Amino acid sequence: MLESSRDYAKQSTQGFIGVSERVAIRLIKKDDFPCLRRIWADELVMRHMTSGALSEQQALEKFGNMIRPNVHLRRSYPLTILQREGREPIGTYSIDFERHSGVYTHSMVIDRSRWNTGLATEAYRLLLTFAFSGHKINRVWTACDIENDSAKRMLARVGLSKVGTIAEYAPRGDGWVDCDIYSLVARSWNIKMAERQDNNAFQIYP
Repeated sequence: MLESSRDYAKQSTQGFIGVSERVAIRLIKKDDFPCLRRIWADELVMRHMTSGALSEQQALEKFGNMIRPNVHLRRSYPLTILQREGREPIGTYSIDFERHSGVYTHSMVIDRSRWNTGLATEAYRLLLTFAFSGHKINRVWTACDIENDSAKRMLARVGLSKVGTIAEYAPRGDGWVDCDIYSLVARSWNIKMAERQDNNAFQIYP
């Protein structure tokens, strides 16, 4: 049987953010690279990312930028998603704290073997708990490739709403892609949490 969320957090390494029933999130660590390198090299996983699939050298450069010491001075936090069973990194996403109590989330990828399991939804809901309950953020938003239907369904499940579309928002290859913008404000989040029966399953440690 898995240990409780609070016990799990106590046994984890520094930089731990929070846990839910099946996933945990924490700041990215050097030991995460082998698993993340494999995920970033998968063309299907990375098809909606600006960079596309990464070579070994590209992955090293990306990882180096994510773990360099001054990254947190920019209020940008690259996070590793772990599956509690096995404690293996299964993906990443990043959050950028902005002015006026906003958080921009981006660059979320999940190992293909964990698709259609609900783990991505659980990990994103944990991030929302971290932002709204842990840091009293007023707004979380993200940009989503208009062709990424699975990501748009996931965002809708956790409560984000489409608020518009920006043409040629993100570079890809030799061109640009249009992105839908999704947003959720604290007031709506609090209403959703009051309606949920499992909100205590999401523990955060700001």
